[in-house]
Amino acid sequence: MNDQKMSCWRKKSKKKNSEANQRQRWFQENGKVLLEDLIELCNGKSNPIKTFSAEEILQATDNFSESNLVIRFNFMYRGILQNRPVLIKRATWNYYKSDTLEKICRDIAVSSMVSGHKNFLKLLGCCLEFEHPVLVCEYAERIPFNTPNPEMLLPWRMRIKIAKEIAIAVSYLHTALSRTMIHTDIQPFNIFLDSNGTAKLSGFCLCIAIPEGETFVKVHADRVEGTLDYLEYNYAATGLITEYTDVFSFGVLLQNFFTRTYGVVDCCCSEDESLFEEFEDKQNVMNLRISDRISKFVEEGRIFDMLDPKMLESMGDDETEEHKIRRMKAVLMLSLRCTGHRVVDYHKSSLLLCKSQSFELSPIEMSKNNKKKRRWDLKNGGILLEELIASFDGKTNPIRCFSSDQILKATDNFSESRIISSWGYFIWYKGVIEERQVSIKKWSSQNLSSFTEAYRDISVSSQMSGHKNALKLIGCCLEFDLPALVCEYTEHGPLNRDGGLSSGVVLPWKVRLKIAKEIASSVTYLHTAFPETIVHRNINPTNIFIDENWTAKLSDFWFCVAIPEGELYVEDDVKGVIGFVDPDYYWTMKVTEKVDIYSFGVVMLVLLSGRAAVFNGPDEAPMSLNDHVSEVMEKGEFDEIVDKEIWNDLGGDDDLVLRRSQVKAFLRLALRCVRYKKEDPVSGMLEVAKELKLIEKLS
Repeated sequence: MNDQKMSCWRKKSKKKNSEANQRQRWFQENGKVLLEDLIELCNGKSNPIKTFSAEEILQATDNFSESNLVIRFNFMYRGILQNRPVLIKRATWNYYKSDTLEKICRDIAVSSMVSGHKNFLKLLGCCLEFEHPVLVCEYAERIPFNTPNPEMLLPWRMRIKIAKEIAIAVSYLHTALSRTMIHTDIQPFNIFLDSNGTAKLSGFCLCIAIPEGETFVKVHADRVEGTLDYLEYNYAATGLITEYTDVFSFGVLLQNFFTRTYGVVDCCCSEDESLFEEFEDKQNVMNLRISDRISKFVEEGRIFDMLDPKMLESMGDDETEEHKIRRMKAVLMLSLRCTGHRVVDYHKSSLLLCKSQSFELSPIEMSKNNKKKRRWDLKNGGILLEELIASFDGKTNPIRCFSSDQILKATDNFSESRIISSWGYFIWYKGVIEERQVSIKKWSSQNLSSFTEAYRDISVSSQMSGHKNALKLIGCCLEFDLPALVCEYTEHGPLNRDGGLSSGVVLPWKVRLKIAKEIASSVTYLHTAFPETIVHRNINPTNIFIDENWTAKLSDFWFCVAIPEGELYVEDDVKGVIGFVDPDYYWTMKVTEKVDIYSFGVVMLVLLSGRAAVFNGPDEAPMSLNDHVSEVMEKGEFDEIVDKEIWNDLGGDDDLVLRRSQVKAFLRLALRCVRYKKEDPVSGMLEVAKELKLIEKLS
């Protein structure tokens, strides 16, 4: 009996030792591959990753019980680890191909690199003691996608928020790491929501890094992987992977989010077949991929049929049906651009689209120039969506996009003879597009923040374009390294630094007063008309355009910053032009409405004096206009401040008296704006705008 017990004990001990040895071998093998992957991706710098034991994982998942499965095909389990709810991802040999280990280690490696970003599923650690590594991530729920249960349907605002946050995550993958990282599998099953409703991108096992200096990677056609509906055509056909691979998938994701169409695999069992009744080839249309199916509806002029009525219901009762549809169509139009379609014409009843020809070209046939255009177009488009949605409370304004060919033709290849003005970061050109005169703004230099600033310029301009005293944005071109803006043309162009015109035409007093009044109206609108107060931070004469009717137009919103609701300021680096920067902002770095009030006050002094904000004094030394005015006011020499041209177009003694009273009132208001006397500041731009109207009406 004792011998039997001893034999049984030995067998158990041997089995236990064998399991332990096997786990040790797996740990060493998995750890080696993981370390190599991490070091390769991180440019030689490895990220430390916490490791858990097999016992901890088995206990957390109740031995990988099916009752804890969150996603069956992804083998994602819920569990409790160290008193914390977690998601545990376990791959099996049956699901992955022979390169399972490489893919899982890639998933861990990329996850560890992006875990600091709020829109990625955070990696807590891994276990290397199974045949294949197991991932441990923060707990989050799957998005209730295309659920038949109306109570679980995600409302419009939540879907917009998810789209925005996933766009941010993908942009981060493309731009923030040492190499451009392509996800290649952006689809709903890789998106989670945490308890705060924040979207989290996951599933990096198919990620591919593009080497530095290259714009694509090519894999063998039989190694193309991903989810059918979300596979970009060129990648599926040729194995060519670019940033567009992800942009296409993101476009399909948008289409799935906001229309009544699901995936090709699901459509026969879950989609409303009545939607397809009018098509002669109904079954063929139903079997098309999502993006092709939507194109079919568009070609038939049935764009309205694609919009999900449940989405319209979830958008609230404070908007008209027309406004709701317009907002949904704006997102759909962006999705169509992402999936390679181009808007040719836009009618209320339909969208006429033509397919991009780029999918029919082999990699060799695609010119470097076209690749570069597409690369900029896609990266820029993704960032622009984030900026538009983030800045304006989920409400996007459709922005027309022009091709680089149109821009180059309009400006004669950015000819110097077409330059309207040039101020450091960008150049304004005169051009003609579709028989209409336009002003085209091209950024001329880059710095670390110029991408963000360029898109902020577009997004704020698009919202301001309805105001008569803002330079109207017609559209943009995303096919350059930084976007080009297409705006309305103004006869007299921007003001010079001294408040005059480049033509040399002297501005009469009434026009100067009108300019101040209208720009005050525009800045007031910025401060009060949006969900959050927007501060311009760069109000100066060169950002003020004058049209043929002497109407003033504020432009250049690239330094704009929004102050969150309930807050009085935000802290940010000092931005602006010397002479126009509020001293308090300069020393505290706190952005408030007073930043714009001060700058506007200096603009008033420029208009009144005919001098630049910084000019050469009597000894040719640079002098601040504000300091100059303060010195003159201390001496009581009022006339020394005023541009003598203001008095030259008088119509009589009565006119002189009136004008003198207007000029004095104008100066007093300007001094209050720049806080010449601390005890009498203005309360806000609304007060300034009202005061200027009263000054104009003085008699």
